Amino acid sequence: MDTEFTCGRNAKRAVLSALGQDDPFAHFSRLLESFSAQQLVCPLFGAVLQTDPNIRWHGVTAFGLLLPRLWDDSPERARVLLRRCIWNLNEESGGIGWGMPEAMAEAMSAVPELADEFHKVFLSYIHEKEGPDNYIDHPPLRRGALWGVARFAQSRPDLASRACADLHHHLMTEQDTPCMGLTCLALSQLPECGLPEHLGDRLDALQQEPQTIELYWNRTLRAVTVGELARQAVTTQ
Repeated sequence: MDTEFTCGRNAKRAVLSALGQDDPFAHFSRLLESFSAQQLVCPLFGAVLQTDPNIRWHGVTAFGLLLPRLWDDSPERARVLLRRCIWNLNEESGGIGWGMPEAMAEAMSAVPELADEFHKVFLSYIHEKEGPDNYIDHPPLRRGALWGVARFAQSRPDLASRACADLHHHLMTEQDTPCMGLTCLALSQLPECGLPEHLGDRLDALQQEPQTIELYWNRTLRAVTVGELARQAVTTQ
Protein backbone atom coordinates (compact mmCIF):
# COMPACT_ATOMS: atom_id res chain seq x y z
CA MET A 1 0.00 0.00 0.00
CA ASP A 2 1.23 3.50 -0.84
CA THR A 3 1.79 5.41 2.39
CA GLU A 4 2.98 8.67 0.81
CA PHE A 5 0.90 11.78 1.42
CA THR A 6 -0.18 13.98 -1.48
CA CYS A 7 0.43 17.72 -1.18
CA GLY A 8 -2.16 19.43 -3.34
CA ARG A 9 -2.50 23.20 -3.61
CA ASN A 10 -6.28 23.14 -3.27
CA ALA A 11 -6.08 21.23 -0.01
CA LYS A 12 -3.38 23.58 1.30
CA ARG A 13 -5.46 26.66 0.53
CA ALA A 14 -8.56 25.09 2.05
CA VAL A 15 -6.77 24.11 5.27
CA LEU A 16 -5.16 27.51 5.82
CA SER A 17 -8.48 29.21 5.14
CA ALA A 18 -10.33 26.92 7.57
CA LEU A 19 -7.79 27.39 10.34
CA GLY A 20 -8.05 31.15 10.05
CA GLN A 21 -11.81 31.24 10.59
CA ASP A 22 -13.58 32.23 13.81
CA ASP A 23 -14.75 28.61 14.18
CA PRO A 24 -11.69 26.87 12.74
CA PHE A 25 -12.39 23.34 13.91
CA ALA A 26 -15.91 23.20 12.52
CA HIS A 27 -14.52 24.45 9.21
CA PHE A 28 -11.68 21.93 9.29
CA SER A 29 -14.05 19.07 10.13
CA ARG A 30 -16.09 19.94 7.07
CA LEU A 31 -12.96 19.58 4.94
CA LEU A 32 -13.00 15.89 5.80
CA GLU A 33 -16.16 15.68 3.70
CA SER A 34 -14.41 17.19 0.67
CA PHE A 35 -10.92 15.70 0.97
CA SER A 36 -9.57 12.35 2.06
CA ALA A 37 -7.73 12.32 5.37
CA GLN A 38 -4.38 11.65 3.69
CA GLN A 39 -4.84 14.73 1.44
CA LEU A 40 -4.96 16.95 4.54
CA VAL A 41 -1.77 15.68 6.15
CA CYS A 42 0.73 17.77 4.14
CA PRO A 43 -1.29 20.98 4.56
CA LEU A 44 -1.33 20.46 8.33
CA PHE A 45 2.42 20.00 8.44
CA GLY A 46 2.61 23.33 6.65
CA ALA A 47 0.09 24.96 8.98
CA VAL A 48 2.16 24.34 12.11
CA LEU A 49 5.01 26.31 10.49
CA GLN A 50 2.91 29.42 9.92
CA THR A 51 3.99 32.66 11.60
CA ASP A 52 0.42 33.48 12.65
CA PRO A 53 0.17 31.87 16.12
CA ASN A 54 -3.57 31.25 15.81
CA ILE A 55 -3.22 29.33 12.56
CA ARG A 56 -0.19 27.49 13.90
CA TRP A 57 -1.95 26.34 17.07
CA HIS A 58 -5.21 25.61 15.30
CA GLY A 59 -3.14 23.38 13.03
CA VAL A 60 -1.81 21.52 16.06
CA THR A 61 -5.35 20.88 17.31
CA ALA A 62 -6.44 19.85 13.83
CA PHE A 63 -3.98 16.95 13.93
CA GLY A 64 -6.15 15.55 16.70
CA LEU A 65 -9.25 15.95 14.53
CA LEU A 66 -7.59 14.33 11.53
CA LEU A 67 -5.92 11.31 13.10
CA PRO A 68 -9.02 9.26 14.02
CA ARG A 69 -10.18 9.47 10.40
CA LEU A 70 -6.71 8.68 9.08
CA TRP A 71 -6.45 5.73 11.47
CA ASP A 72 -9.83 4.40 10.36
CA ASP A 73 -8.76 4.69 6.71
CA SER A 74 -5.29 3.23 7.21
CA PRO A 75 -3.57 2.54 10.55
CA GLU A 76 -0.26 2.29 8.70
CA ARG A 77 -0.65 5.79 7.23
CA ALA A 78 -1.34 7.10 10.73
CA ARG A 79 1.85 5.44 11.94
CA VAL A 80 3.77 6.95 9.03
CA LEU A 81 2.56 10.40 10.10
CA LEU A 82 3.97 9.86 13.60
CA ARG A 83 7.21 8.55 12.15
CA ARG A 84 7.47 11.67 10.01
CA CYS A 85 7.15 13.81 13.13
CA ILE A 86 9.92 11.75 14.73
CA TRP A 87 12.11 12.09 11.64
CA ASN A 88 11.59 15.85 11.54
CA LEU A 89 12.87 16.01 15.13
CA ASN A 90 15.95 13.99 14.22
CA GLU A 91 19.06 16.07 13.61
CA GLU A 92 19.81 13.94 10.55
CA SER A 93 16.66 15.25 8.88
CA GLY A 94 18.25 18.67 8.48
CA GLY A 95 15.16 20.35 9.93
CA ILE A 96 14.43 21.71 13.36
CA GLY A 97 11.06 20.08 13.98
CA TRP A 98 8.90 23.08 14.84
CA GLY A 99 5.45 21.94 15.93
CA MET A 100 6.26 18.24 15.83
CA PRO A 101 6.04 17.42 19.56
CA GLU A 102 2.75 19.30 19.78
CA ALA A 103 1.36 17.47 16.74
CA MET A 104 2.46 14.13 18.19
CA ALA A 105 0.71 14.92 21.47
CA GLU A 106 -2.55 15.71 19.71
CA ALA A 107 -2.29 12.62 17.52
CA MET A 108 -1.66 10.30 20.46
CA SER A 109 -4.39 11.95 22.48
CA ALA A 110 -6.85 11.23 19.69
CA VAL A 111 -5.89 7.63 18.88
CA PRO A 112 -5.19 5.35 21.87
CA GLU A 113 -3.36 2.80 19.74
CA LEU A 114 -0.85 5.44 18.62
CA ALA A 115 -0.31 6.48 22.23
CA ASP A 116 0.46 2.90 23.18
CA GLU A 117 2.95 2.54 20.32
CA PHE A 118 4.74 5.89 20.35
CA HIS A 119 4.59 7.33 23.88
CA LYS A 120 8.06 6.05 24.88
CA VAL A 121 9.74 7.87 22.01
CA PHE A 122 7.65 10.95 22.68
CA LEU A 123 8.52 11.11 26.38
CA SER A 124 12.21 10.59 25.59
CA TYR A 125 12.34 14.14 24.21
CA ILE A 126 12.40 15.49 27.78
CA HIS A 127 14.58 12.71 29.25
CA GLU A 128 18.06 14.08 29.91
CA LYS A 129 19.61 12.16 32.76
CA GLU A 130 21.22 9.22 30.96
CA GLY A 131 22.77 11.02 28.02
CA PRO A 132 21.45 13.06 25.10
CA ASP A 133 19.73 10.35 23.01
CA ASN A 134 16.46 11.94 21.88
CA TYR A 135 16.57 14.77 24.40
CA ILE A 136 15.75 18.13 22.82
CA ASP A 137 18.47 20.53 23.94
CA HIS A 138 17.22 23.55 21.96
CA PRO A 139 15.06 25.46 24.50
CA PRO A 140 12.47 26.92 22.07
CA LEU A 141 11.84 23.45 20.65
CA ARG A 142 11.91 21.85 24.11
CA ARG A 143 9.03 24.13 25.08
CA GLY A 144 6.93 22.32 22.49
CA ALA A 145 7.88 18.95 23.96
CA LEU A 146 6.94 20.04 27.48
CA TRP A 147 3.66 21.49 26.24
CA GLY A 148 3.09 18.18 24.48
CA VAL A 149 3.61 16.21 27.69
CA ALA A 150 1.06 18.44 29.41
CA ARG A 151 -1.42 17.94 26.57
CA PHE A 152 -0.81 14.19 26.49
CA ALA A 153 -1.40 14.07 30.25
CA GLN A 154 -4.93 15.37 29.71
CA SER A 155 -5.90 12.27 27.75
CA ARG A 156 -3.47 9.57 28.89
CA PRO A 157 -2.24 10.31 32.40
CA ASP A 158 -1.51 6.60 32.78
CA LEU A 159 1.23 6.92 30.14
CA ALA A 160 2.28 10.55 30.66
CA SER A 161 2.93 9.89 34.35
CA ARG A 162 5.97 7.88 33.29
CA ALA A 163 7.62 11.27 32.78
CA CYS A 164 7.16 12.35 36.43
CA ALA A 165 10.83 11.88 37.33
CA ASP A 166 11.90 13.83 34.25
CA LEU A 167 9.51 16.66 35.08
CA HIS A 168 10.92 16.84 38.61
CA HIS A 169 14.43 16.88 37.13
CA HIS A 170 13.46 19.75 34.81
CA LEU A 171 12.02 21.69 37.69
CA MET A 172 15.40 21.58 39.43
CA THR A 173 17.75 22.05 36.48
CA GLU A 174 15.89 23.93 33.73
CA GLN A 175 17.43 27.30 32.83
CA ASP A 176 14.84 28.45 30.28
CA THR A 177 12.05 30.27 32.10
CA PRO A 178 9.25 29.41 29.63
CA CYS A 179 10.31 25.75 29.89
CA MET A 180 10.00 26.04 33.67
CA GLY A 181 6.45 27.29 33.28
CA LEU A 182 5.52 24.51 30.88
CA THR A 183 7.05 21.95 33.24
CA CYS A 184 4.71 23.30 35.91
CA LEU A 185 1.82 23.05 33.45
CA ALA A 186 2.60 19.38 32.86
CA LEU A 187 2.84 18.70 36.60
CA SER A 188 -0.51 20.42 37.14
CA GLN A 189 -2.05 17.80 34.84
CA LEU A 190 -0.39 14.93 36.71
CA PRO A 191 -1.26 15.08 40.42
CA GLU A 192 0.02 11.52 40.70
CA CYS A 193 3.54 12.89 40.20
CA GLY A 194 3.51 14.65 43.54
CA LEU A 195 6.07 17.26 44.51
CA PRO A 196 9.15 15.93 46.35
CA GLU A 197 10.12 17.96 49.39
CA HIS A 198 13.45 19.02 47.89
CA LEU A 199 11.57 20.96 45.17
CA GLY A 200 9.89 23.26 47.70
CA ASP A 201 12.32 26.18 47.49
CA ARG A 202 12.39 26.01 43.69
CA LEU A 203 8.60 26.15 43.49
CA ASP A 204 8.39 28.95 46.03
CA ALA A 205 10.65 31.03 43.79
CA LEU A 206 8.80 30.09 40.62
CA GLN A 207 5.47 31.18 42.07
CA GLN A 208 6.86 34.72 42.14
CA GLU A 209 8.19 34.58 38.56
CA PRO A 210 6.63 37.47 36.59
CA GLN A 211 7.74 36.47 33.08
CA THR A 212 4.78 36.11 30.75
CA ILE A 213 4.47 33.43 28.10
CA GLU A 214 1.90 32.90 25.38
CA LEU A 215 0.06 29.70 26.25
CA TYR A 216 -2.32 27.76 24.03
CA TRP A 217 -4.48 25.61 26.25
CA ASN A 218 -7.92 24.09 25.82
CA ARG A 219 -8.02 25.62 22.34
CA THR A 220 -7.48 29.16 23.63
CA LEU A 221 -4.38 31.32 23.25
CA ARG A 222 -3.67 33.66 26.16
CA ALA A 223 -0.88 35.32 28.09
CA VAL A 224 0.00 33.75 31.43
CA THR A 225 2.83 34.25 33.89
CA VAL A 226 5.19 31.47 34.82
CA GLY A 227 4.25 32.20 38.43
CA GLU A 228 0.62 31.42 37.70
CA LEU A 229 1.56 28.06 36.18
CA ALA A 230 3.73 27.27 39.20
CA ARG A 231 0.84 28.03 41.54
CA GLN A 232 -1.39 25.71 39.52
CA ALA A 233 1.16 22.94 39.91
CA VAL A 234 1.27 23.44 43.68
CA THR A 235 -2.50 23.48 44.14
CA THR A 236 -3.09 20.31 42.09
CA GLN A 237 -0.47 18.18 43.84
